[in-house]
Amino acid sequence: DKSSKSHKVLRFMESAPSKDFTIYDLNNNNPERVLDITPGWRVKYYQSGVTLNGNAYWLATASYSQESCLVCFDFTR
Repeated sequence: DKSSKSHKVLRFMESAPSKDFTIYDLNNNNPERVLDITPGWRVKYYQSGVTLNGNAYWLATASYSQESCLVCFDFTR
């Protein structure tokens, strides 16, 4: 976040049967926040993400149809 000079890291791990989504705020006294997310998609281990204007994007596969989709994570919300 350029306006507050905040640095955040999103970690998501998928290991059957659970998924872990955690945000680490590097400028906060309480740096770890676990998110309650049940995604309808999967990111392959070899897919790298990109960031643009504070959002992170990944190419993923929809769980229900196996079609490719673009997943966006907005760090501001």
